[in-house]
Amino acid sequence: MFIDRAKIFVKAGDGGDGCNSFSKGRFQRYKRPDGGDGGKGGDIIFRSDHNVQTLVDFYFRKHFKADSGSNGSSNHKKGVDGKNCIIRVPVGTLLKDQNEDITYCDLDVTGRSVIIARSGEGGKGNSRKRESTPGKFGEEKHLVLELIGIVHSFFEWMVNRKSIDRLFLLDVRYQQQTTVLFLFPDPYNWDCRGLLRG
Repeated sequence: MFIDRAKIFVKAGDGGDGCNSFSKGRFQRYKRPDGGDGGKGGDIIFRSDHNVQTLVDFYFRKHFKADSGSNGSSNHKKGVDGKNCIIRVPVGTLLKDQNEDITYCDLDVTGRSVIIARSGEGGKGNSRKRESTPGKFGEEKHLVLELIGIVHSFFEWMVNRKSIDRLFLLDVRYQQQTTVLFLFPDPYNWDCRGLLRG
């Protein structure tokens, strides 16, 4: 199965809450605040990988969520940071927003990484502030993934062979129902036409 367009939902990890704690030592007269900070959540990272050839994995899984940071604890202990969620996509994948006309990134080079959804910061414990604060929420986004690298490479190959005489209409990137028509020097050459229509 070859999939070159997919819609997914991503959610970065939330920050952990700061701890509200007091402790009293053996030779201390009053209790002192010792609440630790909450851990930072994980980011949503997209990375282009030449070993991935299609978006078929996103046909079966459409929700991706990074780990949230853990809460702080007493004795000035900071919460554990959440693990990043790394999503591997084919080279030539275009990342766009579903609701707005925004293009986040074009992963046209292998090994390129980009943070699409940033995590929430951890809250502060009462050892650093007068009162502990809750962690912030991570970003969440609805994305559209479009694989355009293979199509571009194909047309570059055809142009180098001088097999294309004229291009009337092409709307492959947005996957709309349009007519793709070519004029070839040989009118009986249907190899390219059949491949694009399939």
